[in-house]
Amino acid sequence: MIDFMMRFVYFVCTVSVLLCSCNTRSNRTYFTINPEDRKIVLPVQINDSITTSLTFDTGARLGTLNLDSAFCRQYPDLLNKDSLIESGYSGSTWAEYYIPSSYYSIMFHVRIGNKNLMYSKAKVYNWKEYFSTSDSDGLFNIPENDTMYVWELNFENNYMEIHSAYDF
Repeated sequence: MIDFMMRFVYFVCTVSVLLCSCNTRSNRTYFTINPEDRKIVLPVQINDSITTSLTFDTGARLGTLNLDSAFCRQYPDLLNKDSLIESGYSGSTWAEYYIPSSYYSIMFHVRIGNKNLMYSKAKVYNWKEYFSTSDSDGLFNIPENDTMYVWELNFENNYMEIHSAYDF
């Protein structure tokens, strides 16, 4: 009987170690909301190499990644001159002024949690000055071609989780 108990304990310990060693990385990405400007800011990774913080906005122009011009100067390989679509001035109806901006047609891979998202356009301008913020290097939203994910925003526990639509 003692031999059986020892084997059982050994088996349980072995299975526990194997289960713990599996990839159990959560897809949750925790965000902060600054009470002064009430923006959702999340840590993201751009093109598998640049880690930064971006603001999430569900109402922003779909499929366009908005980046701060100083951030892009810090990473010159992020954009190339051949991908420039147009330059000009942009703004919104509530803004007091229009700002110089450029649109680029280039593929960006943005990792949020363990999900890789693709953006085909980028708008580059002085993001930090325009929105009077210093806690993010730009803005992202739900990609325009996203039909595979369900986006969960949990304000009670301050996290975003992107679920596969197939098993949600």
